[in-house]
Amino acid sequence: MNMLTRGTDSENTIFPSFIIQALAGFEAKAETQEQQVQAKQFLDCLFPLDFGSHQEVSAYLIDYCHLVAYFADGQHCGLQAPKHFIAYSGERDKPSQIVFRDGKGSHVELTLSATQPSGLNQVWIEDIQLESCAELPQTQDHVAVMRHWVSLVKGACGLPQLCSETKEYHGKNREDYILDESFTR
Repeated sequence: MNMLTRGTDSENTIFPSFIIQALAGFEAKAETQEQQVQAKQFLDCLFPLDFGSHQEVSAYLIDYCHLVAYFADGQHCGLQAPKHFIAYSGERDKPSQIVFRDGKGSHVELTLSATQPSGLNQVWIEDIQLESCAELPQTQDHVAVMRHWVSLVKGACGLPQLCSETKEYHGKNREDYILDESFTR
């Protein structure tokens, strides 16, 4: 996995360890159904529900400032740590993207498919993108930071896809939530 780290004087890692672990789980992509299982296991690990599993979720919706997961039997619950839900795209009753932020401040974007395969009663995940930031010193007081997104589900030949772009969402309180491709600290 040499492509995931960059040696520098301080041996900084470009990608946080949770991204490296997630990529290792997705490296050997098999069938599309297996990708769904792996993606939902990743969500269960980082952003667990109050009960049940992301494997069993039939729909997500935004209720006030909370992400709510609905199951086929009508039960519903939120996240064990509601603060991890940050933003969304689409409609509150049918989000197309859901943004989480882990305890260290890294973002994870979950993209949901607008259509599910027939006969399937679970949410279909189109992609999961993980945020990674690379710092580029400008002056003593300022550091430029480039935000990169690593796709876990989409990619070519089993390799992760990397991109940089500005992303705009609705914050959970309905304010704009923008993640620029670069920023200064």
